[in-house]
Amino acid sequence: MSHPKPRQKEYRPSHVWVISTRQAAAFLVDILPYVRMERMRDKIILGLAFQEQKIRGRHSGHSGEYHRRQISYYERMKAANVRGSRALD
Repeated sequence: MSHPKPRQKEYRPSHVWVISTRQAAAFLVDILPYVRMERMRDKIILGLAFQEQKIRGRHSGHSGEYHRRQISYYERMKAANVRGSRALD
C-alpha cells in the first residue's frame, strides 16, 4: 500500500492499493466464500476464469482461438458491469 503525498495542504492523504494479476487472483479466491451478493460472486468467478485462460494462453502463441476467448470474456465482463435500465434488458 502506498501513501501518495497530497497535492495541496487542504487535501486529506489517500491510500492506493496496488496488486498484480496473480496476487489479485489469489485474493479473489480467498474472499469468494465470504461474498454474499450473487452478482459479485459471478463477477469474481468470471474474473478468475479470465485470468486462468490468460495464463494458459500465454504459451500458445496467442492463436486465433485465444483472441476469440479474449473477446468473449471482454463481452461477458462488459455485460456483467452494465448498470441502470440497460441491466434489465
